[in-house]
Amino acid sequence: MSQKTERRHSAPGHALSQAQRKHLPPLKSGREYRVVNNRVVVIDSSTFATVTALGLLGVLLNN
Repeated sequence: MSQKTERRHSAPGHALSQAQRKHLPPLKSGREYRVVNNRVVVIDSSTFATVTALGLLGVLLNN
């Protein structure tokens, strides 16, 4: 007897800290900044689809 396993999707990468987010413009509702492979991207919060890639984390945040 086989059991179906439900896979839950999670947002890619990790969230920016509040201190990091203050360097970037606010996003419209339903969007969020994430860091994926050291790049800042904007994702759709409900589908986790990447909306746009902004660039390297260090360059955007002047680190």
